Amino acid sequence: MAGDEMQFSIRLRARTDVDLSEVLEISSDYTMAEAYAPNGDLLDVQLQIGEVLAAKDQYALYQNIPNPFDRRTSIGFYLPEATTARLVVLDVSGRVVRVMEGDYDQGYQEIEIENLEGSGVYYYRLETPVFQASRKMILK
Repeated sequence: MAGDEMQFSIRLRARTDVDLSEVLEISSDYTMAEAYAPNGDLLDVQLQIGEVLAAKDQYALYQNIPNPFDRRTSIGFYLPEATTARLVVLDVSGRVVRVMEGDYDQGYQEIEIENLEGSGVYYYRLETPVFQASRKMILK
C-alpha cells in the first residue's frame, strides 16, 4: 500500500462561512490519533482539507465521490467568482455522453451524475470562460 494512499474520507459542508482549516483538527484528546498498517506499523495521521489546500481565489475541479461508483456520483468544483460553467462527461472514446451547463454562484458547487450507460472509464471536464480542467472516473 502506498504511504500516501487515502484510507477513508469524510465530506463536510459548513453551514456558515468558515475556514475549515481553522475549526477542524486531529487530536488525541479523547482517543489516540493513530493509524496502523496491516503489518502493525504505526502510520502518520493527517488532516487534509480539500484535495489540495487551494487558495480561495482559484478555480478547482475535484475528484468525483464515490469513485468507482455504481449508479450515481457527485462532482464538486470551486469557482472564485460567479460564472457560467459547463460540465461535459465523455466516454473512453471521447464521445460526449452528458452535458450540464448553468450559471453558478461563487464558491463550492456540486453536480450529481447518474444513469450513465455501460460500465468503464469516463472523463469529465469543467469549462468556464477562463478555466478548464479534466478528471477520470470509473463506473462499475
